[in-house]
Amino acid sequence: MSEASADIVVIVPVWGTHHTTLCTDFLLPSLLARGNLDAAISGASVTIAFCCPPDSQAVIKASPTARALSEIASLSFVDNSDLIQNPETKYKAMTESIYRVLNRSLVEPGRTILVFTNPDAILGAGMISDIRAALSGGHKAVMVPGLRTRLDVIQQSLEPFRRGVSLDVPASSLSRTALQTLHPDSAAYIWNEGMYPVHWQSLVFHRTEDGSLVMHSFHLHPIAIICPEQLPKTLDTIDGDFLEECGFSTDDMAIARNGDSMVVIEVSGEPYAFSEPVAKPSLKRLASFALYHTTDIHWFFFRHRITYSVSDRAVDAAPGLDRLVRYIEFQKKRRQLAKRWPRLDKKLVAPIFDLIGRTFIR
Repeated sequence: MSEASADIVVIVPVWGTHHTTLCTDFLLPSLLARGNLDAAISGASVTIAFCCPPDSQAVIKASPTARALSEIASLSFVDNSDLIQNPETKYKAMTESIYRVLNRSLVEPGRTILVFTNPDAILGAGMISDIRAALSGGHKAVMVPGLRTRLDVIQQSLEPFRRGVSLDVPASSLSRTALQTLHPDSAAYIWNEGMYPVHWQSLVFHRTEDGSLVMHSFHLHPIAIICPEQLPKTLDTIDGDFLEECGFSTDDMAIARNGDSMVVIEVSGEPYAFSEPVAKPSLKRLASFALYHTTDIHWFFFRHRITYSVSDRAVDAAPGLDRLVRYIEFQKKRRQLAKRWPRLDKKLVAPIFDLIGRTFIR
């Protein structure tokens, strides 16, 4: 195929039988949903860049969905065998694979829209159309939260949305299905349902009375960006830190806050055991994480209220979660005071904030 730059490049790093199957069964069919690549090709050139070893390439090329995609987009294959076999790069092979694509002539800085996908992701119908609208409106990146679901449960729920080789799931339906099939790794972050991760407190869910979820997250991921003029040095993951290295500011970022519009979920067939130790939710631990493991960009993400609704009605208020967000903000202010007046903080400010946490927030 020609290596001429494209208007849109969808990057798909994948390897291994399990994830290659997820890619052909879920990700690629969702790209054929209404409002995704069919909308993207209106006056635009599209390339789907697979970064994968030869065995995965063969499976993808043989799939009916890839053949259907080849009629509306160019398919490009980049070998990443060395990345997944080298112990020094394997732990961040996803990022290294993405960089391998970005360093080719497929992309044009300042023009090409880069869509970052995982092989186990499902895009709701209209996702790429909404991405284009956001990026044409002045933003340079679209940020989404992570929502992981159970493969064994969601697979059957999605069958009614298959249309031939496409998986055409409206965003609202995808959100509601995800709420019913949450993987324990995601469900553990529901603050008001008992147990919560001890170490990596990167997000907070609150289950409302009608079963919807309200979410605040310190870590959002770019689903799409306009290719920057200069790529930063390779980082461990493509996240908010990557965008800062690209020179993007928070004003450049559109946040997907409504589960009825831009929705991306991930399906997991991994063992259903949370990888982190859990305990009862602790304001002290959460505030500590917010103060010592986050930067201004992470706090910018956290202040956005993201909702996943179980119905067409507006999501119920989550006053407890709103107070929790305010509490963390108070603690950030306390930290600023402590740097200026450490003695005052120890004798007066710290006890007051601890009292707020015990009597007001919970």
